[in-house]
Amino acid sequence: MGTAYELTPKLSLGAALTVGFGLGQFGTVGNTTGLGGLSGDFGGTTSSVHNISVRGAFGATYQLTQDVKIGASVKTPLEYNYRNVLSTTVGGAQEYQSVKVEQPLEATWGIAANPTPNLLLEADVAWKNWSQSSLYKDVYDDQFLAMFGGQYNLGNWQFRTGYSYATEVLRDEPNGTVGGFKGVGSLPLDTRVPGVLNNNDLVKVVQTTLAPVVWQHTATAGLGYAFSPKFRLDAFAAYAFEGSASRSTLALGEYAVNVSEWALGAGANFKF
Repeated sequence: MGTAYELTPKLSLGAALTVGFGLGQFGTVGNTTGLGGLSGDFGGTTSSVHNISVRGAFGATYQLTQDVKIGASVKTPLEYNYRNVLSTTVGGAQEYQSVKVEQPLEATWGIAANPTPNLLLEADVAWKNWSQSSLYKDVYDDQFLAMFGGQYNLGNWQFRTGYSYATEVLRDEPNGTVGGFKGVGSLPLDTRVPGVLNNNDLVKVVQTTLAPVVWQHTATAGLGYAFSPKFRLDAFAAYAFEGSASRSTLALGEYAVNVSEWALGAGANFKF
């Protein structure tokens, strides 16, 4: 839900409220015991827990010239509280653990220009404060993204393309726990066994199996068609080129992952 106000002919301010519905599920199952869980089959039953939260966004745009505009925005964190989402048997008795998962504070700024009436070019930089976000701060560092895109209008058609670069987000040395969990299945977190297990060995495996965001280069293409001045259909495709990450653990030696990703989307746009 958003609103905007034109403060002057060149300066506009906006604000939005997002209501988020989140489902938490950590992808672990079974009764794996001991160091065998380091293979990635961690054991421990996870439930699917939902929660509702809200975040705010605030932004401004300024018309530098007739063809050039600058803008900036900030989004507040969005925190979900998942109760009794993961079990552990560390200590002998089964215990259900809760966790807070927080989408980070984000800041974005950029510039857009029309070199010709039909061509729009834009460049943006975004910063995501993962290092202060509940749960993510144990495995992620802060991240910058540089984004470049263009749109060309041809009659009722709109053709779009873009590219983004993201700095590495996985922490080289993660914390010994994730979100304050004390154990996964029968495996204790933040526990060191001399010569066998470092205190963050299990979390290194979690990084590369449950949170493997390792790609840095993404290319996009989009298409839009305006059926009328008030109705338009849009579609896009994006491909994140394969990235890799490796971690060294005492129990398993080198642990590596290679990941790429496709995304497809479509939407209907109405003007009233």
